[in-house]
Amino acid sequence: MYETNNKKKLPKSKYQVEFLEESHTYIYEGVIIPSVSAIMSPMSDKKYATISKARLENAADRGTRVHKAVEDFEKLGEHTKDKEVQPYLLAYRIAKKLHKFEVLDNEKRLTNGKYAGTLDMIAKLDGKLIIIDLKATSVINYELLEVQLAAYYELCRFNKINIKETYVLHLKPGSFKFLKIEPNLPMWIHLLEHYEQANTSD
Repeated sequence: MYETNNKKKLPKSKYQVEFLEESHTYIYEGVIIPSVSAIMSPMSDKKYATISKARLENAADRGTRVHKAVEDFEKLGEHTKDKEVQPYLLAYRIAKKLHKFEVLDNEKRLTNGKYAGTLDMIAKLDGKLIIIDLKATSVINYELLEVQLAAYYELCRFNKINIKETYVLHLKPGSFKFLKIEPNLPMWIHLLEHYEQANTSD
């Protein structure tokens, strides 16, 4: 089912989810369902409480542009004209060449009916299916990342995508780190249960 050929992508899930870009809203069968980031917000809000809103917004904007540049490169073979982003894309291309992972899908939206998320990348490495999460921040919060990847891993498992490992590709201008990350499933389940309890009406 999963070919090591860039022209072939992962099959579409039968659990189709609609995404509204402007409001960052996921809709499944006509109902709004929470995103991974919304469910993780109690944890992420606490972690980022001391960082200014302007700094967070700048980092988010840069991250969005880096993700778009990587997606356009993988799907269309295009090189970004965004001068700030170009060094990040170069770091990505070097990382891909050195670690020899093969991209099967970018920005893949998945749901299990309870929540939804967009995976940066599903790839093949040494014959195994892996999730790669791209980061372009100055530093990585590994506690958050471990929970985020647990959420994505569970979405893949539900949709019968046999993920074996999860990774982060941390891009910086002129450098990168490609690291295997162990998903924190217990913490993800805790956050999901807390969200469901808080948002279930009597």
